[in-house]
Amino acid sequence: MNKEGYKCFKKKDFGQFVYIALGAALMAMGVLLLVQKEIGETSISLGLKITTLICGLGIIAGYFLNSRTRFRPCWTLPTGILFTFIGAGYLIQYGISSIKAPSATVSTVVILLTLINASLLLSSAIQVFSLRLRRWAYFGAYAVINFIFFIFVYTDAFGLKTNELTGCAIFMFIIALQLIIEGVIDLLKIANVNKRYASEEH
Repeated sequence: MNKEGYKCFKKKDFGQFVYIALGAALMAMGVLLLVQKEIGETSISLGLKITTLICGLGIIAGYFLNSRTRFRPCWTLPTGILFTFIGAGYLIQYGISSIKAPSATVSTVVILLTLINASLLLSSAIQVFSLRLRRWAYFGAYAVINFIFFIFVYTDAFGLKTNELTGCAIFMFIIALQLIIEGVIDLLKIANVNKRYASEEH
């Protein structure tokens, strides 16, 4: 990459901080779900749909505020778009009674979102590996984690029919860690690029 490319590549945009802040918020929500034992299934379902929409919009915002993500394959933009449409679709269905659509349980939403996230991470891992970049291992590891969680939820190994709080909380922790690690890795690489240019200038 030439010097002009590095100038854009090393920018400390707001996108990294959006991901870290969104991840921290999801972590806090996950902890709240585990602590709060009196939330009804209807409230959990509505809250999960709202969270999906907000998370999707936040991921999209983080992508466009981070110039680095536009130079490589990544899971963030497609995940953000899909989460936004899924969350908005479920909320529209919830708010307009005349829309006839299959009802979605909390388990169904978690299964759907986990499978989408895992698939996009695996796709990113394959693309990044094809480019001979070491970051493929990070994407691959999180794809495996998501697929394992999907299998557990699908087979009801967490007992989601009676404990939706646990499933939602674990799902939020997984997405939160992905976003936080994504932001931290970018900030560390930006620091390395800045350090490299500082040494070359001297």
